[in-house]
Amino acid sequence: SVTRESFTYLLVHTLQTSGQLPMLNLKPVEIKDEAQMEILNSGAIQTAIALGFVELDQAGNFNPKANVTRTDATRIVNKAVEYLKAHPAPGAESTTLTAEQAVQLIKEAAGPDADLQIKIDPNASVTRESFTYLLVHTLQTSGQLPMLNLMPVEIKDNDKIDIQNEGAIQTAIALKIVELDSDGKFNPKDGITHADAKAMVNHVLEVLKRYSNQQK
Repeated sequence: SVTRESFTYLLVHTLQTSGQLPMLNLKPVEIKDEAQMEILNSGAIQTAIALGFVELDQAGNFNPKANVTRTDATRIVNKAVEYLKAHPAPGAESTTLTAEQAVQLIKEAAGPDADLQIKIDPNASVTRESFTYLLVHTLQTSGQLPMLNLMPVEIKDNDKIDIQNEGAIQTAIALKIVELDSDGKFNPKDGITHADAKAMVNHVLEVLKRYSNQQK
């Protein structure tokens, strides 16, 4: 049973131990029902309150043992995402994307209502090619991104791209999710930074919004 306390602790603890959220020295606020909380979780709860992820009710209670709904959890996560966008961890934007981060970014692009099963080797090295393919392929197979009939553009280093990935990469180029460099190369085997992957996801969100409006 997932409670407000357990979910909030897990969210904050995971972000802190992964280095995305710093360990903060906070002045604790008074929580009227603090006695109902596990003492080991109080630091994470205080952090979540200080950063605006969660709020106390009008009586000053956190209601730690109350069940958390999907709507509540999504709202808490969205507030955490907004904070992380505004306060990226030092160096996080320039670090090479990990497989786990790749999956999380693709799930962010798909939205909280998408039930995605993304299979990726957690130890795999993520390249521009593999991330672009996984992003486009996942969104197309889940029905959020249409299958497009495209006129392929010339990619100078196309011979370095795995043939089964070409369609997804051509789609990403056509939708301006990615761009070729000044020499017309895609550089498929290069590593991809978190900042580059995040920029691609932001472009995807714009594309999905336009596609959704066209469907209405």
